Amino acid sequence: KIATKTRKNRLMANPFVCKYEPSVCSCNSENEPFVGKKIPNTPFQPGMRRILGFTLVELIVAMAVALILISIAFPSFRTLTQNSRMAAQANDLIADLSYARSEAIKRRDTVSICTSTDGATCSGGNWKDGRIIVGPGAVVLRYRGALDATTDTLTSTGPNPFWFDNRGGIPAAIGAFSFTF
Repeated sequence: KIATKTRKNRLMANPFVCKYEPSVCSCNSENEPFVGKKIPNTPFQPGMRRILGFTLVELIVAMAVALILISIAFPSFRTLTQNSRMAAQANDLIADLSYARSEAIKRRDTVSICTSTDGATCSGGNWKDGRIIVGPGAVVLRYRGALDATTDTLTSTGPNPFWFDNRGGIPAAIGAFSFTF
């Protein structure tokens, strides 16, 4: 009886020692841990509590923490999307200006860029409604549609249309472009 009690106490002190259940681990020595082996099943004891899932309180706390993190992160995501949209539209304008300049040099003729709503003719309207690049002989080289958002604006203080000469220079002051979101 004393030997059985000693074995049980030793098992409770170190549950990985194979002495208490000889049928499962008869080949192991007394102090060898179950490393990489199947740990024997321990029967359910009345004083132990089995945890099968989350309690309602834990679930509510987790949802509250997630809601707080989302409410903090949401405004920064909005700013991030606005900044990326502005950068994309600025890059499109720079690409169009570079394309018009390179086409003027390549064709050795004047190439102009102007506002257009229909993609075929210069309309003299607003830059946010779209723009075209017109080569020699009134050939449309590229069309860029209207800006994506209704609140976005693109304005210029320079002439409409403006052009690049056959060496890629600008004969008149181009002014400045500004985006508003």
